[in-house]
Amino acid sequence: MGQNHRTLILGICGFLLLSILQFILLPAMDYNKAMQLQVVKNNKAARQLEVLTKEYSQLIQKRKKLSKGLDKKKGTLFAIIEKVARDVDVNSNIDAVRPQQHDLENNLVEEEVALKLKGLYQKHLVTFLYKIEKELQGIDVKNLNIKHTKENLLDVDITLTMVTSTK
Repeated sequence: MGQNHRTLILGICGFLLLSILQFILLPAMDYNKAMQLQVVKNNKAARQLEVLTKEYSQLIQKRKKLSKGLDKKKGTLFAIIEKVARDVDVNSNIDAVRPQQHDLENNLVEEEVALKLKGLYQKHLVTFLYKIEKELQGIDVKNLNIKHTKENLLDVDITLTMVTSTK
C-alpha cells in the first residue's frame, strides 16, 4: 500500500503541476507577450500623434500668419504692390497685373495678384521683392518665373504670383 500511496501522491502532484502550468503560467506568459505588443503599438501611436501634433501646430501658426497677413489700414495686396512698384520705380516695367480674391474657410479671404514685369533690372527685382516682404507679413510667393532678356543680360522678364489672406 505504501507503493500505491506514493504513486497516487506523485500522480496528484504531477496533475497539480500540469494544471498550474496549463491554467496559470502559460496564460500569464501569453498575457505578458500581449502586453509587450500593446506597448509597442502604443509607442508607435504616440510617435504618430507627436508628428501630427507638430504638423497641427505648424498649420495653426501658418493660419495665424495668414490671418494677420494684410493690415486693412495698409490696403489690399494689389494696392501695396502698386505702391511699392512706384517707390522702387518699376511701374514702367509692369506689363500686366491680375488681382483676384478667393473665399476660404473660417471667414478668410485669399488675395492673389499675378504680376508680369518686362525688362526689369535684377537689382530692382530684389529691391521690389524685399520691400513687399517688408511691407507685408504673411505673404507667400505662389509662383515666380524669371527669364533673362535677350537685349541685356542684367535685365529679366518676371512672372510673379503673390498670395495673402485677410479676415
